[in-house]
Amino acid sequence: MGDVNGDGKADIAAGAPLEDVGGNANQGRAYVFSGIDGSLLLTLESPNPQAEAQFGWSLAAGDVNGDGKADIAVGAPLEDVGGNVNQGRAYVFSGVDGSLVLTLDSPNPLPNAQFGYSLAMGDVGDGYVNDGCPIVGGHPDCDWNWDYDCEDPGEDALCYNDLDDDLDGYVNDGCPVVGGHRDCDANWDGDDCQDPGEAELCNNGLDDDRDGKADIAVGARKENVDDHTGQGRAYVFLGTDASLLFSLDTTNPHWLDYFGVSVAMGVVNGDDRADIVVGASGEFGEYGFQGRAYVFSGFNASLLLTLANPNPQLWAQFGWSVAVGDVNGDGWADIAVGANPGTVGVEHVEGRVYVFSSPCQAGVDTDLDDFDDAAECYLGTDTLDNCPDNSSNDAWPLDINIDTFVTVVGDVYAYSGRMGAWGGPPPSGNWWQRLDLNMDNYITAVGDVLKFAGKMGASCT
Repeated sequence: MGDVNGDGKADIAAGAPLEDVGGNANQGRAYVFSGIDGSLLLTLESPNPQAEAQFGWSLAAGDVNGDGKADIAVGAPLEDVGGNVNQGRAYVFSGVDGSLVLTLDSPNPLPNAQFGYSLAMGDVGDGYVNDGCPIVGGHPDCDWNWDYDCEDPGEDALCYNDLDDDLDGYVNDGCPVVGGHRDCDANWDGDDCQDPGEAELCNNGLDDDRDGKADIAVGARKENVDDHTGQGRAYVFLGTDASLLFSLDTTNPHWLDYFGVSVAMGVVNGDDRADIVVGASGEFGEYGFQGRAYVFSGFNASLLLTLANPNPQLWAQFGWSVAVGDVNGDGWADIAVGANPGTVGVEHVEGRVYVFSSPCQAGVDTDLDDFDDAAECYLGTDTLDNCPDNSSNDAWPLDINIDTFVTVVGDVYAYSGRMGAWGGPPPSGNWWQRLDLNMDNYITAVGDVLKFAGKMGASCT
């Protein structure tokens, strides 16, 4: 897990879901130990003591409150809630002192849902679509030069004044005091982002800034969905206030899919926004309980990948466990999926783990749009669709304003005033990286604008 005590070393969280507490059998506990010497740092107990709740069954760590310390999410999948037996709950505790930060409840309260059976944490965004743009009311931003620090001359005075300058209900968004929301109105003239290049960068449906705080994915592996008993679901909650961001469902609905038996979060498609991997160990394929795993976008919850067992067989339960990380050192996150118990040779309960490569591969142009998959992941566009067909997809690198046409006014003009911009690789998906078509960390006419040569007027639907 992360560093909870600020010593620069990762600490260790351990769950004891069957521990008896205060006379309650199998209530469960969780513990946090120092990564340096193994000494006990925190003891975490359920805020709602209850026998058989199995508090500590699942754990995850991430900084939800922005204090620089890892906070700890703990699942209690068999906790009874509001009269619903085994509905389940999850909690987030401060890594500093173990105090309760958030309580997460299922948006669809049902008995036996086992909400909290799996947990993961990562930053999917701040929940605002490009704050500062007309789509959300024109919030002001003090970070006038867009270097994300609000500490340049004149900026801090304009930020840290607790004022709501445009009367939109937000205290000068864009400043660290409220999470660093970006603003397309770069020159602060209050014109609702109508200057050259501004509107194209705002009204693209993206949540570019992310808030730097961990959000929480929670699996409810036995939640009934429609008429499918035990189909399961997964949810993603905003780490700042536990509001619901996404509900995730399998694309292969069936009884006892156990969708949500495992969850993991990590940047899979290269947009610097944590995507969500969900295991569905009970899903039927060629065989019963063969299992699958799914990868959903952390930006809009769209399905990115469906992963199937390379060795399909009965009761393999592929998707029992999932994890995300860069295995081959190419800079893109790969996906590990466990099959338990899967038949291996003559061993019928041995199981197996499979590692799948990231979809962001250099030299591979899946959608044949003249930008390879690595480039599209860098730019935040779609590796699987060469047609800019809708405003939620931003599929084609050249269609910057997403109007399904490539034009000088709509797309090339976005480069006005940006030539020569450089500052090291910025967070993926912001205006700077979105314009860096040749991925050289500079905005230039030769390297980027010339990519439009011969493409003017191109369109597709």
